[in-house]
Formats: sequence, C-alpha cells, structure tokens
Amino acid sequence: MGTHTISRSTASRSGEAVWNTAFLVVCAVVLAGLVTKLQQEFLPSALSTQVGHNSEVWALVLALGTGMFMLERTEATGTSRIPVLLVCLACLGLAAAVYWLGTPPTVKTLNEPLLGAGLLIGYLCLPRPLPRAVPWLITGIVAGVIVVWSQVTFVFLQAESMTALLVAPLAFDVMTSPARRTPKASAGRVTAWLSLLILLPALALASGDLRTEGGFAPDLVDYLARGAEGFWGVALLQLYVVLRRARSSAPIHSPTQVSKGAE
Repeated sequence: MGTHTISRSTASRSGEAVWNTAFLVVCAVVLAGLVTKLQQEFLPSALSTQVGHNSEVWALVLALGTGMFMLERTEATGTSRIPVLLVCLACLGLAAAVYWLGTPPTVKTLNEPLLGAGLLIGYLCLPRPLPRAVPWLITGIVAGVIVVWSQVTFVFLQAESMTALLVAPLAFDVMTSPARRTPKASAGRVTAWLSLLILLPALALASGDLRTEGGFAPDLVDYLARGAEGFWGVALLQLYVVLRRARSSAPIHSPTQVSKGAE
C-alpha cells in the first residue's frame, strides 16, 4: 500500500512537471514573438497591434508561473524555498532593469508584470494556511490604493501590476490555493470568478468615450482598462492550474502523508 501510494505520488509530480514545463515554454514562445513583433508578419495591422499590447499577460504568467511551480516542487519534496525567493528577487531586479536601462518600448512595458510577479511570488512563499482575513485584507488595501491614488504617477504607470496584486490573493487563497493545496471553492464559483476576471477589464476597454470624460468613475474605469493584462494574466494562470488539477486522477500527497502510507 505504501509503495503504491509513493509511486502514484511520484508519477503525479512527474506528470505535472512535464505539463508545467510545456505550459511555460508556450508562454515564453508567445512572449518572445510579441516582443519581437513577429505577429506583424501574419496578422492584419489593427489586430497585430492589439495582440502586441497583450505581451504583459504572457510575461506575468511566465514569471509568476515559474515561481509558483517551483514552490509546488519545494512543498512536495520538502526542499528549501531559497530558489523560489531568488526567482522573486530576479523578477524585481528585471522589472527595475527593463524600466531604467533604456530598453525598447516592447521590453520596457514588461516592468509592470515583472514587478507584480515578484511581489506575488513573495506573497505565495508565506507559510500556509494564512489567516482567512489576510487575502481579503491585501485585496482591500490594493483596492484602496487604486481608488485613492490611481492618478498618482507610480500607481498609474503600474496599473497591470496593481490589478494583478488586487485579484491574485483571492484567486489563489480563496478560490483555489497556491502550490499543492486543495481548491477551496466549487467549480461553479471558480467559473464565475474566472469569468469576472476576463469580462470586467474587457467591459472597461469597451467603454469607449466614458474613459476620457474625466472624474472619479471614468478615471477608475480607465484604470481597470489599463490594467486589463493583470486581470487576464492571473485568470490564465489560475485556469491552467484548475485544468491541470482536474485532469490528474491520482491524489496529491504531501511528504508527511507519503511517509505515513509507507509505514
């Protein structure tokens, strides 16, 4: 019984590692294509421009996903989190570098998802379970910053990182859980949540002239539109994690559970 449990757990981790790697490679390829404007070779001009504006989605998913999947591995094997924290610091360093070192616009714009990913990887490294109020508190603080200071230069320029920080605590600690913990919400609630993450910024983008009228509400709608990629990046990563878990028929065991099974 113990050997069977261990082999299933090991096989499950190996299968997840393959899927995670493939997912990140796809994200990296798409991001590289958008940064180099490869889409201009085969897409109509207007569509190419619009698609190119979404490179931040893939940068956020690539950076945050790398940290998250490494964290899964460390929790499954009981190894040190130092490599994950190094990824966190690397994201923050890259965010500063691409912004301050005179990089091309298609690269400079990635400072937002890199900053957001670095901060969120640090958040995911906090010991779990967190007090139930913590993700709501963080989301509330970020929401307050957006509402009060959305027109302050730094907050305005970091719209995509701010929106990711706004929704990720709820995405990964209320709807689903980071690393290898069991999802906390029903499939219906998760579906509704993902729909909200996709549709809310889409509606803000479609608001047209409302965004240019000035005033509190138009400014807030404009900010949500500017931060659309933060919403969509979190949604894409969460959707992948949900689908990956759904396809896995083998239960995921912690090292403690495996040890008990072996006994």
